[in-house]
Amino acid sequence: MVILTIVVGIVALSVLIIVHELGHFFAAKATGISVEEFGIGFPPRAYGRKWRGTIYSINWIPFGGFNKIAGEVDPTVPKGLASRGYGIRLLVLSGGIIMNLLLPFVLLSVAYMVPHDIVSGQVMVEEIAPNSPAEMAGIKAEDTLISVEGHEIKNGGDISRYIQLNLGKEISISVEHADASTETVELTPRWRPPR
Repeated sequence: MVILTIVVGIVALSVLIIVHELGHFFAAKATGISVEEFGIGFPPRAYGRKWRGTIYSINWIPFGGFNKIAGEVDPTVPKGLASRGYGIRLLVLSGGIIMNLLLPFVLLSVAYMVPHDIVSGQVMVEEIAPNSPAEMAGIKAEDTLISVEGHEIKNGGDISRYIQLNLGKEISISVEHADASTETVELTPRWRPPR
């Protein structure tokens, strides 16, 4: 699990770096500054192709990415960064920051646009925490929750929401046990459940 967390962290950081570098790349191209190379990963190069004056490369060290912008420090290089005015240099240098600021809005917008189903149907208890109000009320694993305070439970969000709204208050839950018998139990959701 730790290795998976590290891998996911590296991938997420790489995406942030690549998006950041794309910001510099787009700003440079938009202002007519020559970009010699845009690379994903770090050299040595595994694959590269030149298109419209820029080498697009995929490199062997799979972490992040980079831009090689012409004339970063030498103002004598034609179409170089250092030969441009302060405003254009500032735009190119801040392009990465701007992209990093836009990324969360784009990701959240896409996440909300993707259709997702709200599972509706029976809510079955998979596990009961020892000494929890549910265990003390007689709810067992494989019981089906039917209703809370007379309101039908259609999905796990319904029960979670109702419990959060009634912390510290006694509520009644209708339960169908694994043997098909039904029962209404009373319990009080805790303010601070143990972790």
